Amino acid sequence: MADAYALGEVPSVRYLAEGLLNRNWKITTDQGTFALKEVVNTPVDKLLRSLTVLSALEAAGLPVCAPHLSPASEPLVTVGDRSYCLLPLVEGNPAVPLGPVGERPRAKVTAPKAALAEADRFLGGIAQWEAPDAFDQATEPALHQRKKLIAENADQGPVDEAPRGRWGWTHGDFQPLNVLWRQGAVVSAFVTGYRSQRDLADADLTDAVERLWWKRLTDYWQLQFHYDKHDFGADALWGGRSYRVNRSRRRADRAEGA
Repeated sequence: MADAYALGEVPSVRYLAEGLLNRNWKITTDQGTFALKEVVNTPVDKLLRSLTVLSALEAAGLPVCAPHLSPASEPLVTVGDRSYCLLPLVEGNPAVPLGPVGERPRAKVTAPKAALAEADRFLGGIAQWEAPDAFDQATEPALHQRKKLIAENADQGPVDEAPRGRWGWTHGDFQPLNVLWRQGAVVSAFVTGYRSQRDLADADLTDAVERLWWKRLTDYWQLQFHYDKHDFGADALWGGRSYRVNRSRRRADRAEGA
């Protein structure tokens, strides 16, 4: 990789075991400190398009983490049958104002019938295995519990795809693996930060919490990775996600109060 990207001396390399889905390393070089990512679960052509967009956004003056290009001006380098991209390691940057968002964004709402059908699809697949493994055995009761929750709360889902309240730029994947924790808390600080800049009504925040819970309840992307794509990088997220979905419904009042 050092030769492919013409990085010079590389005195330090550390594998980042905390990452999911892709393999990542922190490397210190003569040209700076970078994050090296091995492409595992994303089609190369799709990632190439995304990296090219990031380079264009950086060229336009937007504060994005653009890829470090190879001497041939390529954002991806292929060695054998594996592809890699190199990005500057970002410790943190001050907020930069962005332009207006435009019209109100839509948030897809999965219908109970569709969510139940997807659960049944996975249950049917598991039932066909002659020797289900530990993941299959844990997934089967979790899916039955998920179906029970969907049926019990079928009339509690969002009635449309238009979230309440104001809208604007925010983190597109705000979840526990993408935030820094301090003394076991982060959500209250997140909401407080937004409220210091924008008026967010309690009813709007409640609507957001309910929409997120419904999305988590009816979303099976980890199982789609596992069974449909045979990509097991997100397996650990399935068990924890199922537990949190069940637990958050039992503690809905506390979640809304926070």
